[in-house]
Order: sequence, then structure tokens, then C-alpha cells
Amino acid sequence: EATAPHGVMILIEGITDSKNRTLAEIKHLLSEHNSRLAEPGSLLWNFERVGTLTIRMLTETKKTKEDIEAVIIESGASDFHAEDDGWLVETPATQREQVRAAIESGGVAVAEASHDYKPRAPLPLALEARAALEPFLDALTEHPDVQEVYTNIDS
Repeated sequence: EATAPHGVMILIEGITDSKNRTLAEIKHLLSEHNSRLAEPGSLLWNFERVGTLTIRMLTETKKTKEDIEAVIIESGASDFHAEDDGWLVETPATQREQVRAAIESGGVAVAEASHDYKPRAPLPLALEARAALEPFLDALTEHPDVQEVYTNIDS
């Protein structure tokens, strides 16, 4: 967990073989961009963990878009939206596998299942502030031990 200028809250997920090395590198990145680590658990309150399922529209399926959307709705998903090549389905994190099973039992293949952190109070940010933070967020994302970076910036 880290804080950045303009009230931006950041969650950083990573996998490492050397916790001390990675922590030092992340701290260095943060300090270069006027940011700092936060106390563990101090920012997590502002994020809701949600399960995500990705469904791809396959040309060989016999189901129409409406059929697939009906299966998603009946599965108990909390939300979904269409993407270029399918749908992104959101569920409560604890119900992701039940929703996945319901979708697949409806004859729709789930391409990917994971989780996400959505901000409870998204932060609207001016374009110039976004532009100033972008290199920093890119540097975090590109770090070899960082898997995901979540922020409270309103998309």
C-alpha cells in the first residue's frame, strides 16, 4: 500500500524471491515520485475486492449475445459489461467460483478468472495530474516483481 500526490492510493501486488530487495526497489521508485509506503491495512479500506470473469465471444458457439447475457444474469453475477470481444463479469470475491460454475453449466466458456480491487470512493483527477502520475504508475507496473497495481483514480 502506498500514497502518491493528489491523494492517490495505490495497492501493489507482487511476487518475489527476495522481499528485502523488492521492498527497497519499490521504496526507491516511490521516493523518486514523491510517494511513500503506507502502513499495512491503512488504505485497503478504500478498496473492494471483486472476482472477475472474462468471457470471449466465440464464432463457433451456437449461442447469441442475448443468450450469453441471459446466462450471465442468471448466474448471480453482480455486474457485467460488454467488451470488444466478449464480456467482463464482476462478482463478489467470495462467490466467483459459484458464478463461474453457473455460467459454465449454462454452456458458456469462461476464458479467465481472477480478482480486482475497485475503489469504494474513486478519485476524480485532472488531466494534468494524471499525466504527471502516469510515468510513475508505468514504472511500478514494469517492475519485474510487480504483478498488479491498483489505484483509487476514477477511470
